[in-house]
Amino acid sequence: MDLNKHYKELQRLSAALKKLDAPKKPLAGHVVADRLREAIAAAKTFNPAELLAVLEQEAEAVRKRLEDATDDRRESLLAAARDANVSQKRFAEVGRTRGAALFA
Repeated sequence: MDLNKHYKELQRLSAALKKLDAPKKPLAGHVVADRLREAIAAAKTFNPAELLAVLEQEAEAVRKRLEDATDDRRESLLAAARDANVSQKRFAEVGRTRGAALFA
């Protein structure tokens, strides 16, 4: 997951907005205009839809990894139960709910 680009864009936008935030002394008109241009340029480079897509893709990948790990753990427990002649019904629900609700 490469969030570095999005992070830098967001930092640039934040810095530009911070410069516009109520200074102690009123700024000259040309200074405000320059800072507004800078903020507008920073806002144009920041793409929240792209960031959202990256985050959703990463969330799906993490959900899948957790689901696979849960399935692997469940299979290991079932195999161990079979090897030990322990009732498998006891292990049927182990780990089923842990990862399912994380990204619901």
